[in-house]
Amino acid sequence: MSFEEDPLHGGDLVSASDRYGIPIEDWTDLSTGINPVPYPVGPIPPSVMTQLPYQRREFEGAVCSYYGRHNWLAVSGSQAAIQALPSWLPELPALVPDVGYQEHAYQWLNAGLHIERYPAMAGHAAALTALDKAINARSACHLVLIQPNNPSGLLLSIDHVLDCASRLTDGGCVVADEAFIDTSPGQSLLRAGGDHWPHNLIVLRSFGKFFGLAGLRLGFIFAAPERLAAIRRLQGPWAVNGPAQWVAQQALKDVAWQTQARLGLEQNSAMMQRQLEPLFVRLGATLVARTSFFHSYLMSAQNGHALADQLAEQGILVRVIDENEGLTKGSALIRLGIEGGRLGALKTSLDCFTRLQS
Repeated sequence: MSFEEDPLHGGDLVSASDRYGIPIEDWTDLSTGINPVPYPVGPIPPSVMTQLPYQRREFEGAVCSYYGRHNWLAVSGSQAAIQALPSWLPELPALVPDVGYQEHAYQWLNAGLHIERYPAMAGHAAALTALDKAINARSACHLVLIQPNNPSGLLLSIDHVLDCASRLTDGGCVVADEAFIDTSPGQSLLRAGGDHWPHNLIVLRSFGKFFGLAGLRLGFIFAAPERLAAIRRLQGPWAVNGPAQWVAQQALKDVAWQTQARLGLEQNSAMMQRQLEPLFVRLGATLVARTSFFHSYLMSAQNGHALADQLAEQGILVRVIDENEGLTKGSALIRLGIEGGRLGALKTSLDCFTRLQS
């Protein structure tokens, strides 16, 4: 078996099970960065299954309270917004990160638009310098940000993002994907502008990652009212199913669970770093990002693919990012989602691999 031959998408346990002969329920999935301790979903009222899913006022109130904004549109997962925005926005080139969730670049290219990549692995200062240069050269463009970047961890300040937005022309917008920001709400662009939301700022939020319920397929677009109105007309009715609305309504109001989830994710992330980083160092790997949702280790491509393959043989799925997704030739990132406090099997497999390499 080899990850190099046919890389697996994060969370694709069906393909992983087929490839390695391990039942889906026996896998430890560290390939997605989704909270491993999901919000506890209780019994769902039959009415939300049988009635057409018009947006309920209770759902709307919970969304406004949690995110602190009233101008939003619910979609069937933030992926739906990523796919649709290139066709919804003015036809302009897009600045996209060279390393990051590749669906962003793919969807702009799929819409027949030109993209230019800026560095997301070279550090904060290098990214700002590159963006400044790119906007000076071509201000009529869209800027795609991942806040924080998955997998590099790059996070621009609110002030820097607003400055970039103010310099875009001819309908250019900043599209900020905040799928992994829920554990640091103070850094969210939803806090930008007060009552004066920038007309060309669009923020995407994912419900499933922080609440650990990716299967619900729920996300949100935050933007100026006139832009949302145009998108809503194109979207059509019943964009979000009834069960998703009902579960989200409960979760978004549960402040006690949210507080504990943020604490638990950060504690597990710190514990993973303490226990795993020494093993990765023995492989010559460097920790380039640690968030409450994932860790990213930079190493040689040979070691990265071999390690991912060995872990998969033990039923542990991780994500490999290599030159095919923007890294320099010969290098790879291993991205690990946060394990819910049970690291024994992962440590054993890592230790065995490092011994074989030494």
